[in-house]
Amino acid sequence: MPAWFSFGEHLIDAMSLYLDYDGWVTGDGRYGSFSNCPLAPTLVLFSDVEKARKAVAEIDKYGCGSKCMKDHHILDLAKLATTYSSDGYNMNDAYLPK
Repeated sequence: MPAWFSFGEHLIDAMSLYLDYDGWVTGDGRYGSFSNCPLAPTLVLFSDVEKARKAVAEIDKYGCGSKCMKDHHILDLAKLATTYSSDGYNMNDAYLPK
C-alpha cells in the first residue's frame, strides 16, 4: 500500500473521529480530490495534480451527495505532511488552486 494512501487513511480516520461520521479514502498518489461534506469526508488520490483538478471540477459541478455543501478541494498530501504543528495539521496550507 502506498505511503500517501496510509497518510490519507490516517487523515480521514482522524477527521471521522472529530466530526463523528465515517469517511473513506481510495486511489493512489500524492494529490487528492477532497470533499469535506456530510455525510462523510472523502479523499480520492491521484498521482497527477491535473487529474485531481478535473475530479474536483466534476464534483463542484454535480455535487458529492445529498448533503453536499460544495466544500471540495485539491489537496497536496506531501504539503500537508509538512504543516504539522502542536495545533495539528493546517489544511489550508495544503489546498491547491482549483
